[in-house]
Amino acid sequence: MIAGATPELILLDADGEEIERIDLSEKTQEECNKLLLEYGFYRKRSKEEVVPKEYQHLPLRRHSSIDL
Repeated sequence: MIAGATPELILLDADGEEIERIDLSEKTQEECNKLLLEYGFYRKRSKEEVVPKEYQHLPLRRHSSIDL
């Protein structure tokens, strides 16, 4: 985090190359959470929960709201 910088979500591919940059400054926490789910990220129910193997190295893809 850089103080004073615009908050951004930076998505990288498996090689560490930037594939997308999303401005988060106008989004609520709920909108940020929804955005992550749309990109296929897994949300753990607790700190102790293990992320399922099928979610650990997914190719990023944005789902339509219908898929959620």
